[in-house]
Amino acid sequence: MKYILLLLLSFPVLSSDICHEWADAAEAIMTHRQENTTRHDINALLERAELDIGTKALFNTIINSAYNDNLVHNRIEDKLSVIEDFSVKVFIKCLDSTAVVI
Repeated sequence: MKYILLLLLSFPVLSSDICHEWADAAEAIMTHRQENTTRHDINALLERAELDIGTKALFNTIINSAYNDNLVHNRIEDKLSVIEDFSVKVFIKCLDSTAVVI
């Protein structure tokens, strides 16, 4: 019983770490989007990456979401805001999907 409780208590920390990694990836992807990198070029990078199918599918979902958002043509501050908002959105979505109900 102690081991199960320890596992449950440590799981949110692990989820948070994983979600931070996905948020960082989302930030990088949206940065490329705002730098006008083509979806084709991003997809080519993903195809060359040595990742398992599930991880590639998750990256593909994030890429699609980033490229469905409009490209910002205004000030750099506006681009940075869009990048940060997207990263936060992915982080929150990740935390929501890994939440444990005790």
